[in-house]
Amino acid sequence: MARKSMVVELDANTLSRQVPDEHQTQAVWLKWCEKHGVRLDDPRRKSVCQVLRSEIEAVPVGDLVVDSGAGEAALHAMFPHSHYISVDFVHGGATSGWDFENLDIVANINALPLVGNCAAFALSIHVLEHLFTPSQTLKELHRVLRPGGRVLVYVPFMFHLHQEPFDYLRYTWHGVRELLSEAGFINVATYADCTVGFACAYLAEWAFFQLSVTSTDDSTQRSLTTTGETLRNLVWMAAQQDPGLPVETDVDQGSFALGYIATATKAGAPLTPMDASDLRKVDVMHRFVRCPDCLSRPLAWNETSAVCEDCGSRYLVDGHRIDVLSQRNSAKQLTGVNF
Repeated sequence: MARKSMVVELDANTLSRQVPDEHQTQAVWLKWCEKHGVRLDDPRRKSVCQVLRSEIEAVPVGDLVVDSGAGEAALHAMFPHSHYISVDFVHGGATSGWDFENLDIVANINALPLVGNCAAFALSIHVLEHLFTPSQTLKELHRVLRPGGRVLVYVPFMFHLHQEPFDYLRYTWHGVRELLSEAGFINVATYADCTVGFACAYLAEWAFFQLSVTSTDDSTQRSLTTTGETLRNLVWMAAQQDPGLPVETDVDQGSFALGYIATATKAGAPLTPMDASDLRKVDVMHRFVRCPDCLSRPLAWNETSAVCEDCGSRYLVDGHRIDVLSQRNSAKQLTGVNF
């Protein structure tokens, strides 16, 4: 089964609002998606992408989007009109052979090196299951959002173990609602990821795989493997036609799902747009990245490092990208932190 599964659909109106970016243009990202096997017509995450697209439409042009636990940052292609900042600890992904060359910030997502009240939208997709302290992760997203800002979270419910051994939890929609409310968010809405066609294909592949590996007879193994592949391909074709409509959860719905999508709002006045469309990505990073050691914002940047003007901490820089974990302060940052 393919590892990446995000649907990317960009209409002409969205493309016309692109933020100029010398490092990450739309063409570069579509080429990157093709190179790394991100299928733009993949049916498996239609539900989450339908909710995500509706949230994207509300993000002001030129505003800041924070993707916490972004992995390979494949979602950048969905935000051509915004400044997309990807953050990841690169811990679990490193065991899966992931490519982090396009990541903006290497950091502990439970202590984001970003100033507070800076972003219009934040997202965390397939991340909370890899953390011992998901409440802290969501509190950090709440901190970096401006009042009126929105957050989108996706959590798995029926999903295989992945990025082992850093896969710890599965969630119900009740659980993710409680976590978001505890973090300070309001207007929490939850949706069941009910892409039925993919669910059937997923279960069929799992069942035939289990039968084939537990059978001691070689011919039976080959037969089961062939049958499983055929069934999976047939159901996969049917899944292409499945609209994958997200089902809003209530007491009668959402008891069975691949996962759950949740959206919420940071309380306060309606979101005030911040148009930074005239800024380059590197300028945005300089403005909003703060020192994770002393929480001070003034960092002196050059081509290879960024130095905190208050405490002297030094961090590795490559272009606009900053790594706050690999330098001498990494041990201090990780002390007492559970991921």
